[in-house]
Amino acid sequence: MRHHPVTRRRAGAILFRSRRFQLIVLAAVFAALALFFAAGWYYSGEIEDRAFTAHHGPDTFDLRVTSIAGDRITLQKTPDTASSGRWNKPGLWGL
Repeated sequence: MRHHPVTRRRAGAILFRSRRFQLIVLAAVFAALALFFAAGWYYSGEIEDRAFTAHHGPDTFDLRVTSIAGDRITLQKTPDTASSGRWNKPGLWGL
């Protein structure tokens, strides 16, 4: 069975369009991934600069131990902890 040359050209054109479409989709996916990683790189630098950098002055040692019982330590209240808030609620606090 012989194929007509026009049919072969049409098949070639369809294949060419299909490959062109595949390349366009591949380029779009690559561009989207590149933008995703570039944005991640940028924002990771922003987070590192603001969140993980300690900005503090000299330490003040103003806590006094009022009692030690077994594995519990009780500290004296300060003006910062005397106000209502989560510090006045019972719980486990790490030092």
